[in-house]
Amino acid sequence: MVAPAKQEEEVRAICSACYQTVPLEQTHVIPCFNEILNAYVTSYRCGKCWGPSLAETRARLEGPVNEDEIETGAMFFQRYGVIVPEHIRRDPAKLVRAALVKLVDRLRDGDLKLAIGPAISLDPKKLKSFLNPEG
Repeated sequence: MVAPAKQEEEVRAICSACYQTVPLEQTHVIPCFNEILNAYVTSYRCGKCWGPSLAETRARLEGPVNEDEIETGAMFFQRYGVIVPEHIRRDPAKLVRAALVKLVDRLRDGDLKLAIGPAISLDPKKLKSFLNPEG
């Protein structure tokens, strides 16, 4: 007699706001500012929590310009392979901030989706090869 096939367990993530478990495909990966680390970090949000959390991130970005904070916002997106040209060019923080707000709006509108999984290494040598693969 053949044993019935095991059903694969659904991979789930935990919402960083309400701690509800959510199927991976329903998990939103968004930037949120962490006061302890003084940086934008990866947050996983469920369908109920992601909108308000993303609105908080947008409001913070639209506040007074803090160059160190803006830097961590650009680095957040860079870890997911979303390069902010204004950041790479070392444009003024106000221009980088405007680009980050647009990226947050794209997340909100569903035009940009960040995947759960390994992020790009921030090792300068690896990052240089990622930004300029031809040498």
